[in-house]
Amino acid sequence: MGVSTPIHYDSVVRDLTSLNLMVVLIWLFARGLERALREARAYAAELEEHKEHLQKTVEERTRDLARRSTQLEAATQVAREAAAIRDVEELLDETVRLISDRFGFYHASVFLLDDAREYAVLRAASSEGGQRMLARGHKLRVGEVEVVGYVVETGEPRIALDVGEEALYFDSPDLPETRSEMALPLRARGEIIGALDVQSREPKAFSDEDVTVLQTLADQIAVAIANAQLFDQAHQELAERKRAEEVLKRRTEQLAALYEISQDIASSLDLDETLQRIAEHTRQLTGARRSRILLVNPQAHQVLKDVLCGYPPEDGAHDYEEIEQGISGWVVREKGSALVPDVLADERSVGWDRAASARRGTKSVAVAPLMVREEVIGTLTAVNLREDPIFTPKDMALVEQLAAQATIAIENARLFEETRQRAEEMSSLYELSLTTASTLNLKEQLRLLYEQVQKLIKPDTFYIALYDEAKEELHFELFVEEEKIFPPFTRKLSEESGLTGWIVQTGQPILIKDFEKGNEGLPVEPLQIGLPPPKDYSYLGLPLKVKDRAIGVISAQSFQPHALDERQQRLLATFANQAAIAIENARLYEETKQRAEELQAAYERLQKTQEALVKAERLAAMSQIGVTVRHEINNPLTAVLGNAQWLLATDPTLSPESREILKEIEKAALRIRDVVRRLDEIEDRPVPYLGQTMMIDIHGDKKQQT
Repeated sequence: MGVSTPIHYDSVVRDLTSLNLMVVLIWLFARGLERALREARAYAAELEEHKEHLQKTVEERTRDLARRSTQLEAATQVAREAAAIRDVEELLDETVRLISDRFGFYHASVFLLDDAREYAVLRAASSEGGQRMLARGHKLRVGEVEVVGYVVETGEPRIALDVGEEALYFDSPDLPETRSEMALPLRARGEIIGALDVQSREPKAFSDEDVTVLQTLADQIAVAIANAQLFDQAHQELAERKRAEEVLKRRTEQLAALYEISQDIASSLDLDETLQRIAEHTRQLTGARRSRILLVNPQAHQVLKDVLCGYPPEDGAHDYEEIEQGISGWVVREKGSALVPDVLADERSVGWDRAASARRGTKSVAVAPLMVREEVIGTLTAVNLREDPIFTPKDMALVEQLAAQATIAIENARLFEETRQRAEEMSSLYELSLTTASTLNLKEQLRLLYEQVQKLIKPDTFYIALYDEAKEELHFELFVEEEKIFPPFTRKLSEESGLTGWIVQTGQPILIKDFEKGNEGLPVEPLQIGLPPPKDYSYLGLPLKVKDRAIGVISAQSFQPHALDERQQRLLATFANQAAIAIENARLYEETKQRAEELQAAYERLQKTQEALVKAERLAAMSQIGVTVRHEINNPLTAVLGNAQWLLATDPTLSPESREILKEIEKAALRIRDVVRRLDEIEDRPVPYLGQTMMIDIHGDKKQQT
């Protein structure tokens, strides 16, 4: 029998487990190796793709750098050539041409802001369409949605591409091929002066990098434009300086003559003498045959002064309507000078002026306005006849300079005259205040007031009417016509009371400078008082007011038109204010005096009445005592008297002493009853009032007697 070897199962299991583990590890390693191979292949493909992208990017960057280099080279060339040009127009034209040529844009243009900085004005363009726009004076309002308007307002560059809403910009009939547009601000010395606009036929032709390059060029162009403008300005100033030196030399000679003239005309403060001297100097300095000075009031259509030198005497003192038809009237209306080589050929000379010029043989005139604070007060005229040379612009300048000197002298003379008149006015007001304060007599005050008004205004008709509000009457206390004083008279205040009644009712003044021409639109129909006035008289009426209450009217009238104006109105208003107070004081004095007399009479009546009242009051007091006694004594008295009499009649047991006392009580009670009865008789007796009842208003003059 052979020997059997034992089997070790544990060892076998371990070997199998190790083998399985090894197989699993080999399988996992194989899968990981496979995955790594796949990732390696993908990474290699990605590297290849990235390599191709980098090659493309390098090529694009290289092309961009080459383009930027070309742009920078072109920008440098354009800036260099532009900087060498000094004429502004030539600079702008050459700039847009160089930009189109060097950068390949089919349209380039330059816009510059106008002086008001409201519009960007097209000043240069390279394309045919741009030239048409330039010929039309093309301009764009600052701040509009359009590209250039936006840039000049904000100072920021802007690109518009042919996509989306921006395609709306490309609808210009002059530039129909535009697909992309870029506008860049032109900035010099920190200020926007315009915009550089370039346009392309290609969509999306511009990028942010183009903005950087072209903005640098735009800045250089802006500096070149500013320098050219300064050069042009300096050149013009130099030429003007040379001309000014020549003018200054001639001007110095003229000023020397004008200075002597100004000294002469300023040496007199008499207005008429001053005007005559000015006319003579105008004739001498200009070599004119004749000269003339007119002082007018255009608002009043009035000729104030007409001073002639070299004219026949009959040619002076014309109506304003005649003056208005000629060259002088045109100068007054337009506030400008008139240099007329031939008066008869000038359309501004019509009617009377043309006929007078033909009659006088007038050929040429130089007319300058006399201006004071931008208002025309007259004209200065130099006149030459048919045989004389016509006036030149230099002659016109001399007349204008003389007019300026004359205006100062005339104004000084007028101010002196006004000062003198003002001094007289103040003196009259002072005298009026003294005289009115010296009397409270109303008639005397009105007479003194008229004397002061007569000194300064010299009216043909003057009146003062006082208003009686209670009776609604106008009392014409003073009426003077042509220095004749009429008796006082009265009119009822009604709709037919004319201008005087209207002034009282409204408290408003009325000034009519020419009644024939200025009576339209009057609130009421005027009524005639006194002599019939001429058709073209002037009227001035003012209310007499005390504490905003009209107490009457003061009025002055002249038989001449425009004799009364705003100055007389202010003066008469001053008189009216002072007179109203004086008149009211006089009226109050008269009323106070009358009331004092009435109060004295009322006081005397009051004393008599008071005496009668004292007597009546005494009787009334006694009657009141009787009432008191009757109520306070009568009841207990009745009880005492009744008890005493009852005891005496019914009680026989009374002692003699008691009966005697009761009889005394009865007698006393009877006496007291008699006294009470007499008091009742006094109470019932009527008391006559010996006085007279009267209701008295101590604040007024109304009384009612009963």
